[in-house]
Amino acid sequence: MNINITPQANPQVTTNDISATERVLGRSLPGEFVEFVLAFGDAQFQENQHTTLSELSIESVLLPMDRPGSIISEWQEFLGRFPEKTIPIFQAAGGNYILFDYSKESFLFWNHEKESNSDRATGYEACTEVGKSLRGLLESLVPMRVIQNAEILSVKIDPEFAKKMGIKR
Repeated sequence: MNINITPQANPQVTTNDISATERVLGRSLPGEFVEFVLAFGDAQFQENQHTTLSELSIESVLLPMDRPGSIISEWQEFLGRFPEKTIPIFQAAGGNYILFDYSKESFLFWNHEKESNSDRATGYEACTEVGKSLRGLLESLVPMRVIQNAEILSVKIDPEFAKKMGIKR
């Protein structure tokens, strides 16, 4: 892997947690994901970004447990907003998620800013496929690149924001 993922033993995910989550969801969790959470638990991710989709940065794993911030709680909260036959498995930066899509057997980046309010919306308009395997998705993450001051050529500041912040031109 290109980034550091530090295993966390607390909370410890058990096969009972996985079975209980699968019962609530009405389907099995992806095998690769089960292996990942059993090995890494509530993993800590090094600051990262996707190699081709710079707005994608994984922050944390959603555990297969019945508690706030879990697969179940996020799936229930976003029911009707995520595409059908998908479940959230990772929290991404900016209130976004990595979903597993059972119909396409792939991983999707769900960007809430691209959500449609149309009655005909399926949820897929907010999604970009980011991998056919969990390993492939994780391999596509690289350490977050920090921009140095010397690299910044110009910055555009919204005039209203500048006024509120007391920034004078």
